[in-house]
Amino acid sequence: MPIADQFQGRSVLITGASAGIGRALGLALGRAGAHVGLVARRAHRLQALVDELGPSAQATSLVGDVSDEVFVREAVATFVAEAGGLDLVITNAGISMNGLLEETETAVFQRMMDVNYFGSLFFARQAMAHLEKSRGSLVFVSSIVGKRGFATRSGYAASKFAV
Repeated sequence: MPIADQFQGRSVLITGASAGIGRALGLALGRAGAHVGLVARRAHRLQALVDELGPSAQATSLVGDVSDEVFVREAVATFVAEAGGLDLVITNAGISMNGLLEETETAVFQRMMDVNYFGSLFFARQAMAHLEKSRGSLVFVSSIVGKRGFATRSGYAASKFAV
């Protein structure tokens, strides 16, 4: 079945939509006819994505930090109200690090857990009732590094293993 047939008329919320995997998903699913909720911190990058999708696409830009539980609650409520429901949530937002364990500030590890793990958790919790109603799906984007870390990415590995 072609992707357009699978996502036409569906409502899809994607975190980390301003770059990388999230941006590619936003483009593909938006072009396939889904109403996409695009979540990221960088408003100008989200706007560029909305512009690239074009005026015929249904896209909602939701600017904020996934580690802010109040923002997440408001973002999910806003998107559900605008899209008329929620069929799929893809928690893709993430940050990384580059540093040895003993040389990296604790705040770096805390921030990675806040974004990579708690950001996914917050979206899952806020979306669950809507996904149950639509019989929708929840997708967590992790990393192979969560299974097999390496020295300069220990905090990233731990946060992705948690996902």
